[in-house]
Amino acid sequence: MKNEDFIYQSSTTRVKEKNLLKRQDYERLIDSNDLEELIRLLSDTVYHSELSKLDNPKLYDKALSKELENTYKYFYEMSDSVLPVKFLAVQYDYHNLKVLIKEYLKGEDLSYMLSDISDIDPEEIRKVLNSDDFKLENEHYQKVIDESLEDFENNHDPQMIDIYADREYFVELKEIVDQMNSKLLKEYVEDLIDFTNVQTLLRAQKQGKDLEFLEKVIIDGGTIEKDAYSNYLFTELDEDSPLFTSSRIYYRLKDAIKSYKMTSSLSEFEKQKDDYLMNKIKEIRKITYGPEVITGYLFAKETEIKNLRIIFVGKINSLDPDFIRGKLRLGYA
Repeated sequence: MKNEDFIYQSSTTRVKEKNLLKRQDYERLIDSNDLEELIRLLSDTVYHSELSKLDNPKLYDKALSKELENTYKYFYEMSDSVLPVKFLAVQYDYHNLKVLIKEYLKGEDLSYMLSDISDIDPEEIRKVLNSDDFKLENEHYQKVIDESLEDFENNHDPQMIDIYADREYFVELKEIVDQMNSKLLKEYVEDLIDFTNVQTLLRAQKQGKDLEFLEKVIIDGGTIEKDAYSNYLFTELDEDSPLFTSSRIYYRLKDAIKSYKMTSSLSEFEKQKDDYLMNKIKEIRKITYGPEVITGYLFAKETEIKNLRIIFVGKINSLDPDFIRGKLRLGYA
């Protein structure tokens, strides 16, 4: 994949970046008096079109989800290669795959939980789940289905569906980034895996899981060796644990682990992870043109909508502005 193939797409994306919310925009939204004023302040942004369709402002998530869906649709249609878009959109494919497998096992219609961003055909997955005669062309999806159904038949643990899907998600994500041939995004994936694995280790410790379980859930491909995690399952992690001191995410993990030890909550851990990854993605702004420019914008849009959800929830629940401010993720603009 050549950067020169993305000159037009990159310049178009840079124009769209100008519409991303900036720090002062977030401050105005946070300081709004109520939900109605928050909606009014957003009337001068790209969110106006979808928000104006709402009969009830508390249904804000419908508008935000539609705006995100429209953004992905735009870039799928605009880009000659789907890879820069797929790099982020593939998460929705695996979300839908999880939902459809659980739908089959529960015998319930879970269509309302499906994401419209995914290009998975739900009926095709349902056909495969309900018949031994059909196989998917996508070997990753088929593997998740086969492993999930076999494991559920033996153990009846729906949590394993998420584990098999998450593991295969990273396998496909690494394949995508290899095709994109981007050093920056390759590092992003490695760092994301490291964060995910440390977070998984903390959850396994809290839940009293055994080594067999940990070996199933740890993802391969980060900068921290997969086998290293087994040595720490029964050891309390501290801010300077040898497990991650040599990783790129070390300094951000110090704060995340410190917060976790104080609160026993992974909420701040998630925020530290998101802010670190945003700083990584911000390096894309130095790239004049290339597939990374599209991926960077989509990551920025995902973060922006996550921040808007935080603000909406805060306003609906009359939370203190400073509390809301502390929950916001680092922005791209």
